[in-house]
Amino acid sequence: MTVAYTSDIHINSSAENSELVNAIRVRLAEIPPDIFILAGDISSSIADIRRAFEFFSDIPCIKLFVPGNHDIWTEDGITSDGKYFELLPRLCEEHGVHPLWMEPYPYGGTVFCGSMGWYDLSLRTHLVPFTDEDYAKKRYHLLTWMDKLRVRFHGGGRVLSDGELTDMLLERYIADCEKSAAKADRIISVFHHLPFREAVDYIGRPGWDYFSAFYGSARFGEYILSNPKISHIFCGHYHRKKSLDIPAPDTSGALSLFMSPFGYYEREGDKPFGEWIKKRLSILKI
Repeated sequence: MTVAYTSDIHINSSAENSELVNAIRVRLAEIPPDIFILAGDISSSIADIRRAFEFFSDIPCIKLFVPGNHDIWTEDGITSDGKYFELLPRLCEEHGVHPLWMEPYPYGGTVFCGSMGWYDLSLRTHLVPFTDEDYAKKRYHLLTWMDKLRVRFHGGGRVLSDGELTDMLLERYIADCEKSAAKADRIISVFHHLPFREAVDYIGRPGWDYFSAFYGSARFGEYILSNPKISHIFCGHYHRKKSLDIPAPDTSGALSLFMSPFGYYEREGDKPFGEWIKKRLSILKI
């Protein structure tokens, strides 16, 4: 199985990011994979996400998507849960993209299970003594974590806290994995947010480490390590390209975790533009 994967194309952030949808389409047409994984953060604009899906619609492979936090930002009266459960699945269906957070995808003896994931402060830094009150502000000096202003995810008639949203999405992900386990030789998981601390670089600098609290939830990782069928994990959100092995408990094996985000071209893009495409649209044989 050949898997192409990336995340965080943020096509509304710069002219170069906007060009990514066509550049990815061209690259995948040259080396068509069996599976193309896009692990979230296309854009905060539904119009942009539709445009991306239109570009990808003629790529001759299976296309799997999970949303990122930017993809569910509120927009023109549409709530985050409205995007997650209604609008984004509908766009996927219209353009031949599988909404992995809504339904697992079987491929031979492999089943792909996915979730946006979320954060619950379990990936917070241990190097700088921030308090729960510090994190509740979602702001460090002049920098605001924009989910504070743009995410409104409802459940039970009210806006869910980050912890409650993590609970709900984790419960759904576990249910998908348990449902899939009986018919799967292995499970490959796709997230936007991170499930393991090992994926984060903590450097002891407050302005950097503060935001690690919003990278993901270790509770997803705890479940992953408890399920011996899960063999590979693809993630986004953290704008660093990485591949690493996570030791599995009570076995000699390890889980393989992969991240290959584009991020923001001006700050994080490989120059020239063509190198960015080669380095951040990754191909893996599994």
